[in-house]
Amino acid sequence: MSGGMMKTDISGKADTVLTTKGDLATWNTARVRKGVSVTNYTGLQADSAIADGLTYGATARSTLTGIGDLCASSAANTLTRIAASTSGHVLTSNGVGVLPTYQAAGGGLWEAIADYEATSAEASHTFTFTGVDFDDDSMLVLVLDGSITLGTFALQMTINGVGGGNYHGGGRRIQGGVETLLTFYSTDFFPIADTALFNSVNENFFGIIQIGLHKSGSQDRPLIISEVVGGSQTGDDKIFGNVSDPTGDIDEIVISTPATTWQIGTRMTLYKVARA
Repeated sequence: MSGGMMKTDISGKADTVLTTKGDLATWNTARVRKGVSVTNYTGLQADSAIADGLTYGATARSTLTGIGDLCASSAANTLTRIAASTSGHVLTSNGVGVLPTYQAAGGGLWEAIADYEATSAEASHTFTFTGVDFDDDSMLVLVLDGSITLGTFALQMTINGVGGGNYHGGGRRIQGGVETLLTFYSTDFFPIADTALFNSVNENFFGIIQIGLHKSGSQDRPLIISEVVGGSQTGDDKIFGNVSDPTGDIDEIVISTPATTWQIGTRMTLYKVARA
C-alpha cells in the first residue's frame, strides 16, 4: 500500500491470461492459458498426464468426412472413420480387435460364393474361392442350367485338381421310362451326366450338385450327390460318389465337358450352405 492506495496483482486474472478468441483459462501451479485448437478438429478432454490437465482430441465432427460415414475406435480412446460403402452391403464384424467392414450381404443359411454365366460357347469353367474346411458345419451346393450346342454332350467335375483315378461311385438313369444302373470306379473326374442323357442340339439341362463335408477326421473326403435333368426324352441322371484322395480345404471346383460346349447364357452358381 502506498499513499493510502491498495495495489492488487492482476497478472493471474483470466482477462490477462487469455489472448485469443476461444482460449480457456485453466490451472497448473497458477492460472494458465489453454490456447484454442484448430477449428472443427478437436474436443477438450481431461488428461492428468498433461501439466494443465486438459488436452484436445478428435471428435465425430473432425473424424467424419462424408455422408453415411460411421465413427469407430481403432484403439483405446482413438476415433476413426468407417467410410460409407456400396449400396446393399452390410456392416460385418471381423472379430475382437479388428474394425468391422462393409461386405456383400449373405443370404442367411445360403451364401453365394461364386457365380458364372457363359458369354460364349465354352467347355470348361473353374470356380476358385476361399477354402471351405471340414469343420465349417456347411456343405457346398452347385446349381447349373443351360443348353448344349450339339447332341453329344457330357458334364464332369473335379475338386481341388484331384485326378489320378480317385473318383468312385454309381447311380441310375431314368429315360423314356427305362431305368439304367450306372457305376464308375477309379476315374479321373466325377461324371455329373454323360452323353447318353442328351440326344439333339439345343437341349436344355438343369442340375444340382451337393458336396457334403463331414467333421474333420483321418480322411477328409468329400461325398457327392448329383442330379441332372435333360435330354429329348426328359432323362434324369442321379449319381452319388466320393473323392478317395483326401483334399483338405475345398477351394477349387472345375466343371467341364469333353465332347462339345455349352451355349451362351449357361449359368452356374456355387453356394455354401450352413448346416448349424
